[in-house]
Parts: sequence; C-alpha cells; structure tokens
Amino acid sequence: MSDKKNRRVERARQRERKQLLQKLVIATLLVVAVAAGVVMMINSKSTTKDSAELYKNQPMIGQADAPVKIVEFGDFKCPACKRFTIRDYPQIKKELIDTGIASFYFVNFPFLGSDSTTAGLAVESVFAQKPAAFWDYYKAIYDAQGDERTNWATTDKLIEIAEQTNIAVDVNRLRQDIEKETQMQQVEDDLALAKKYRITSTPTLLVNGEKIKFEDFDDIKQAVLKARDEQKAKDEAKK
Repeated sequence: MSDKKNRRVERARQRERKQLLQKLVIATLLVVAVAAGVVMMINSKSTTKDSAELYKNQPMIGQADAPVKIVEFGDFKCPACKRFTIRDYPQIKKELIDTGIASFYFVNFPFLGSDSTTAGLAVESVFAQKPAAFWDYYKAIYDAQGDERTNWATTDKLIEIAEQTNIAVDVNRLRQDIEKETQMQQVEDDLALAKKYRITSTPTLLVNGEKIKFEDFDDIKQAVLKARDEQKAKDEAKK
C-alpha cells in the first residue's frame, strides 16, 4: 500500500474516532442533564415537604392561606430579638399580616442559657392552653427581658409576667408545666428544626422557607413582596 493511500486511511480512521468521541460527549452531557433535572425535581419536592414542618403546631398570626409565610427563630433572652419585636414586628403586623400578604410563625431557638429553655417551656404552655394568648405573652416577655448574662427568665419571673399581662390562662397550670417540663418535646422539636435549617443566630427569619438577610423592616418587606410575586407567578403557571 502506497504512503498516499496509508495517509488517506489514517485520516479516515481519525475522522471516525473524532465522530465517535463527539457522540460519546453528547451522550454523556445528555445523561448529566437528565440526572440534574431529576435531582432538581426531587429537591423541589423535598423543599416543599420540608417547609411544611416549619408551620405545623407553631404559634401563628394572620391568615393561614396567605401567599407568604414568615418564620421567626427566636430566643427570649436575645437582645436583638427584643429589638426586632419592638421595632420591626409592629410594622410587619400592620403592613404585611393585617393586609393578608403574610402569616407569621414563631419557632423557639433557646440557645443562650438554661433559662432560654425555661422561657420556651413557658410560651409553649401558654400556646397549648390558649393559642391566641401566645402573642401577648410573647411581647410581654420581651418587654420584661433582663440582662442576657444573668439567669433572669426564672419560673417565678415568667409567672409574674403572665399575671401582669393578665392573659387568659391558668397560671397554676403554667407553673406546673414549666416545673415539670411538660412541653419539652415541642421545644426539642423546635431545636431540631433550627438544626435542620442551619439556624445559628437569633432572630433569624425565613420567608416561604428561605432564610433572608435583613437590617430593618424595609429589607423584610422587600423579601416578602418578592416572595408574594413569585408565589403569584407559580399559581398562574398552574392554571
């Protein structure tokens, strides 16, 4: 076989190898794309399912069918949580909750001290007795907040706050629930949620299951309105 013919044969083989390689690359990319799509679908379904855990058996104010759900992870000993409750929460309630745009949930994240847990047990007892009374007690505890470096959220102090707030609950049962840690399972469930959603500080806000960064109410409002518009677009796409 002449050198010229050999070169032609070799070039033909090279073209075949190149075409085969291209086909293999395309096939691999298709497999990767399909796999990524499946993973995204699974993650999407998982996120929806997991988000439901944030709202089950939690104190809530607002309309249950509001397009946006705000979740606060808080510690009653946390000064930043008190500031949030006094400065931002009233505006959240007025502009976002009362207007039907958002509902608002609270999840205990008692990590600053043992009396953080005591306060968590107290609010869970009030919620179990009378859910509507939770939010008055929630605000009253923050209003009465002591120095975070001290063990101020004692049983006696939490009973005193309940009595002064005049919330419609049985304070004797409240004391018993705190001392016997009746609602400890709920507090532990809340801690498990904090771990699952990688909550490391308070207050932390989730908007429709997504953690947001905020400095003030305007940041929160923007995140909520964005979530509302996204939810509206999803609802329209389903029609």
